[in-house]
Amino acid sequence: MRSFLNEQVRSYSIIKLLDELRAKVDSSKGEFVAPNVQFLVQHGYELLDRLDADNASLRTLFSMDDMARVGASDSRTSAHYYFRLTIPTKRLQAYFETTPANAGKERRL
Repeated sequence: MRSFLNEQVRSYSIIKLLDELRAKVDSSKGEFVAPNVQFLVQHGYELLDRLDADNASLRTLFSMDDMARVGASDSRTSAHYYFRLTIPTKRLQAYFETTPANAGKERRL
């Protein structure tokens, strides 16, 4: 997800992707189990702050304890690193089962 320019776009992309995944899980009536989901991002803490502002309910899926720092392997970016954000299958499935689809979404009048 490093190709997206800022945290707002990354946050929006994560929200949309998880909305699509939720729709698939909900429409399958138990036949499709949510997978283990991972995102490799720059500026992980800032992204989590942005997710908290955009969709606080969805932000609860991401734990800072589950965030892993990953060094960039390219010689041009040796001083750079990324964060791997992980949502385990059980946590994601439980979230989909217990949280309404529109939870945490901002409402504009």
